[in-house]
Amino acid sequence: MIIDIDTLDDLPIDDHYDVCIAGAGVAGITLAVSLERAGKRVLLLEAGGLEYSDVSQSLYQGKNVGRDYFDLDVTRLRYFGGTSNHWGGWCRPLDEYDFVKKDHIEFSGWPISSADLAPYLSETCKILEIDPFPDEFSLSGSRGKLKEVTFRYSPPVRFGEKYKDQLRRSELVDVFLNANLVDIELDAETSRISSFEFRGYTRRERKGVGRADHYVLALGGIENARMLLNSNKQIEAGLGNTNDLVGRYFMEHLHHDVGYYIVSGVPDSFGVSRNFLSPTPEFQSSMKIANAGYRLNPLEDWTLKKQVKDVLCYSDVIADLARTLRGRLNCMSPPVSAGSFRVASEQVPNFNSRVVLSDELDMFKLRKVEMDWQLLQIDKATILAGAIAIAHHFAEQDIGRIKLFDWLLNENESGIPGLAEGQEVGGHHHMGTTRMGQSSADGVVNSDGQVFGLNNLFVTGSSVFSTSGHTNPTFTIVQLALRLADQLANS
Repeated sequence: MIIDIDTLDDLPIDDHYDVCIAGAGVAGITLAVSLERAGKRVLLLEAGGLEYSDVSQSLYQGKNVGRDYFDLDVTRLRYFGGTSNHWGGWCRPLDEYDFVKKDHIEFSGWPISSADLAPYLSETCKILEIDPFPDEFSLSGSRGKLKEVTFRYSPPVRFGEKYKDQLRRSELVDVFLNANLVDIELDAETSRISSFEFRGYTRRERKGVGRADHYVLALGGIENARMLLNSNKQIEAGLGNTNDLVGRYFMEHLHHDVGYYIVSGVPDSFGVSRNFLSPTPEFQSSMKIANAGYRLNPLEDWTLKKQVKDVLCYSDVIADLARTLRGRLNCMSPPVSAGSFRVASEQVPNFNSRVVLSDELDMFKLRKVEMDWQLLQIDKATILAGAIAIAHHFAEQDIGRIKLFDWLLNENESGIPGLAEGQEVGGHHHMGTTRMGQSSADGVVNSDGQVFGLNNLFVTGSSVFSTSGHTNPTFTIVQLALRLADQLANS
């Protein structure tokens, strides 16, 4: 059933559930539906309603105190279905080598491998309504440096809409709307969570208490950390924060325009249609860089194409490059094909890139978030190395020419342009703030998603990512939720 707790005097809540989940976004809904299928009794708490509301969304407000970033109440959504209500639908699993420790990247490596998520590939494709993924191989002619990668496009699935009727009819899952998690009660003697405390908006003084065998935070990459840090009445540093790791290692996918390209128009040339390229693991290792996904986006519209032609031809460098295409392209007529050269790059784990709490309180007297997003030199080096490799491939194979922007080529500066320079900067992908680790010395949760030291509290979603790869996180979020469902169903 689905119930708005602000409309009832008495909550129809069970004394005890098998699992209590906070957060009804991609991870939380996937987990609840999977546990229902396993015959488990579930309480699912959603802080918003079925539709967007200003009062709920305002609780995502916070400050950016590090690198310039999106307003925190704009980069995510706080109602049933969560951020699936505005995601773009891009899907792809993480690469196998994204899970592997790399000697040249500090804090890299997951305590699980891609094989641990592989059993959930098919089910994840069904949930996201996409076809299976083909095998990917090294790009011919690239000397083992590059590979062409495949993305799928979900409709995109809006999880709230997709599962609303099923959950409304469910006799096993109770969904409470406008139920804001405000505290996590710990039984200090047993190192177990004893309850999730939640409150509504219209009568904030009325406390709801959810009790279960197992508890799961599925609040998103920022709020999972915020809730653990705010739950500090019994442990001053917050839950799971013995080694000051909660909120650290915040990662985003760096989204940037890195240049323009022109191609000769050969039917199988890159750039005539959209293409995706990435560096191979061998190239990453040899160059000591992270993973990245480069996007060749053709400009189909004549007006846009002319704008690119003007930019190219007013540049002496690009005009010269264009003339090298043996007369097949010149600045007197529009390019056969041209487009933008973009990247969605992995950010390596950075201990100082973090979510912290401010002294400002929200309406539930919880401390708000401060985002201190930080990058490292390797983040720019990664973008540059792959971009140059692709530019060389274009020239060597006589496909066309690529013009990289000056900010990327300037090796004397570590800076990457931000929002003020008109860049997209990120994909609204919040990862890593409660990362998986081998122990509490390098992570907040173990390989099962269980918070170290608390044997019935789990975290799911992209906050548990140890590294991010370059791939949009939704596909992996669903895989992790399905895996956690199996673990909880069998516990």
